[in-house]
Amino acid sequence: MAGSVSQFAFVVCFCTFTCNATPHYIGSAACRPCHEQIAAAYQATPMAQSSGTLTTDLPPGEVNHKPSHTRYRIEGRAVHFSSESRPLRYFIGSLAQGRSFLFESAGFLFLAPVTWYAERARWDMSPGFEQARLNLWNRPIEPNCLFCHSTRPQPIYGTQNRYADPPFAEAGIGCERCHGPGSDHAATRAPIVHPGKLAPAERDAICAQCHLTGLARIDRPGQQLAMYRPGLRLDTFVSVFVAANPQGLRVTSHGETLAYSACRKSAGEKLWCGSCHDAHRVPAPADRQAWFRVRCLQCHAAKLPPEHAARAACIDCHMPRSQASDGNHGVFTDHTIPKTRPAKPAQPTRDRTLIPFPGFASDNRMLGLAYAEAALESNDTTQRRSALQLLRAALPSNPSDWNLLTRLAYLEEPATALPLYERSLQIKPQQPAALTNAGALHARQGDLPKAIEYWRRALAMNPGLTEASRNLATALEASGDTAAAREVLRQATLFAPGVLP
Repeated sequence: MAGSVSQFAFVVCFCTFTCNATPHYIGSAACRPCHEQIAAAYQATPMAQSSGTLTTDLPPGEVNHKPSHTRYRIEGRAVHFSSESRPLRYFIGSLAQGRSFLFESAGFLFLAPVTWYAERARWDMSPGFEQARLNLWNRPIEPNCLFCHSTRPQPIYGTQNRYADPPFAEAGIGCERCHGPGSDHAATRAPIVHPGKLAPAERDAICAQCHLTGLARIDRPGQQLAMYRPGLRLDTFVSVFVAANPQGLRVTSHGETLAYSACRKSAGEKLWCGSCHDAHRVPAPADRQAWFRVRCLQCHAAKLPPEHAARAACIDCHMPRSQASDGNHGVFTDHTIPKTRPAKPAQPTRDRTLIPFPGFASDNRMLGLAYAEAALESNDTTQRRSALQLLRAALPSNPSDWNLLTRLAYLEEPATALPLYERSLQIKPQQPAALTNAGALHARQGDLPKAIEYWRRALAMNPGLTEASRNLATALEASGDTAAAREVLRQATLFAPGVLP
């Protein structure tokens, strides 16, 4: 569709409960006086270091990106290119594999196109930017991204990627992400969530909230991922969809690949993340093999082949590390726990069929939304066709579902799409992608005032929408407001340097 964009703004609400009758979040600092040793050990873990404010200079380096004809030079706390530079303010990523960085403008956060890959000690393009033909700084950091890298993101309602300062209540993942709101426990020593003592579905949900995304994770009607609290079931809030045939290792596929392992199939619900991992500490590199061998032998000591008795490196063969299909140079552990080390990493298949991950519900609406979301990444015509058919079938039963309406409008022909966008925007006006697309359709019909209104609204929610900026400038020029058109383009070049005239 001409004038369409692939960015969808699904802004979530991260609430901090303060009602006296409801346990509320108090922050990890309140835990330290009673749990000093645990807190000190936890600070060295990747989860505790998964985000923060950039306070030290970065390793200097360069990336010569041929597809976009751009040479990026990293120096200090900024990225330089041509005669311009962009300061970096925050980071996401623990350095276990790598670390990406965020560019901030008036509170709006965007992903920098270069990432530091720790294992290779080198700079290269951020995941998803590898084949980009343009030098773009307009990829928005949405709340669902910060949800899994920080503690209680603080998005500003009505925007796609604007945040309070700072954008999160705590850097990294805090204690309450796994143990739940701590106010009652701190005040009266009331019980707090202990993941290992929960029923399997509630226990596994705590890890799965960030380590099980599948190819699509769809909010249940009236629910959001941000509403999840430790101790609850994750399937109450979302449904996770995965490939019917495994697609190779992905960055957040740990929960999925573990489910495929012979170990999980044999041990059942007895085996979970906590069987091998201590969330409060990680072994030192020199102790890593012995640490995990002890955990392997809890189940395998009796059947250990004689030739393996003196070998400590179980994980080297049975949990090899390889490059993720969606992680550029990031190297991740294979949790399928293969019996023999594969000669090479599994490659994605051509089969694009989606199914719900075991334990999660599915219907026409959720599966259709999952296909629509997956198709944005794959650009697969079969997935688009499946999404269109399923969402059409689901619409009569969900006439006020703004998410369904917007996704369906994106897939439909223009004449059918515009009424769907309008219905969706009446229900949820804060949708930059829907406003951008609907504006293009209004312009096609000759209604420039309505198109201009929609594009201005979209840019107020995310000023990095390059297509909305280009369309708005063209419409303003056609309307005779040359000065306003030039100002729109001037502001847009911050996010698309050299792209717009």
